[in-house]
Amino acid sequence: MWRALRFWRVSMSGIANPSQLQNARIVISTRVRDAYNAVPDNLLWYKLLAEEIPSTSDAQAYFIEHMLPRMRKWVGSRLVRGLKREAVTVVNENYEETIGIPVNDVEDDRYDPYRSSMDALGRAGALWLNDLVYSAIINGGTTTWIDGQPFFHGSHPLTLQDGLSTTQSNLHTSMSLTAANFGTVRARMRALKGEDNQPLGVARGNKLILAVPQELEDTAKRIVNADTVGYLSNSSSTASDSNIYKDAADVLVLPELSADSATTWYVFDAMAPMKPFGVQVRQRPDSVVVLNRPTDPNVFSEDVVLFGTKGRGAPVYGVWQCAAKCTA
Repeated sequence: MWRALRFWRVSMSGIANPSQLQNARIVISTRVRDAYNAVPDNLLWYKLLAEEIPSTSDAQAYFIEHMLPRMRKWVGSRLVRGLKREAVTVVNENYEETIGIPVNDVEDDRYDPYRSSMDALGRAGALWLNDLVYSAIINGGTTTWIDGQPFFHGSHPLTLQDGLSTTQSNLHTSMSLTAANFGTVRARMRALKGEDNQPLGVARGNKLILAVPQELEDTAKRIVNADTVGYLSNSSSTASDSNIYKDAADVLVLPELSADSATTWYVFDAMAPMKPFGVQVRQRPDSVVVLNRPTDPNVFSEDVVLFGTKGRGAPVYGVWQCAAKCTA
């Protein structure tokens, strides 16, 4: 008798209150979209380090660019600077987040227990590009750049215009975070040269980004915020000499870095014409798909309304000269 009654209910009406199921699409989509748009710009730190690159296909190719060329005296024919033949192809990857709400709660208009989940879904979509840049930072020591070396490496090859070859580094080891070491790394970045064997102009006159895990936050802020050198350590020093590194960088605290290393820190020149990273975006996770029809398999068979977002994109490694990784 129960089986017959249950079958009659489904076959006759599908769901007890299909109008409320339809309303779920409006409630969920609006809540997630509002949470996405509510994330303040100051939390979108990827904009400091990465160029946003629209993507129109499943993958894009990137070529080596002549880094920050300078004007040269015109002697004879023009020296044409273009793209080199070496290239790397970056494939867009899929990202998603999906949440389910029991149909009974939808029919009873019980959305309150799930509003925080809707807000979290929208917020996660807004911060997705942060995640892409973070993954590029963490994997920069193993991911091969266009020149055949990992992005963070001690021997990036450089072929000069006269045909001679040399190497340069953006990986600095045995370099714990101190004021003196910050100054050393900045000087090394300034010394990086281009194919004309002249300094590229990196970290010169530009405010840098000093990115640290939370364990190094206090140290980093003392180095670039303290007025006098007496405050560059935890000691009770009363030294009153001016801090020459004050305002040399903005501190970017990334707690996620702690999972990789609590002592590794980074310096980025985010004001250069070309940035150290890029984010290739094919599809933003700014819209919600809601499976709420009575005939949707999740509703019919599982008695659950599903809603989720999707992003397509990938991190891109840009100009290694504008980035330095420092390990203790």
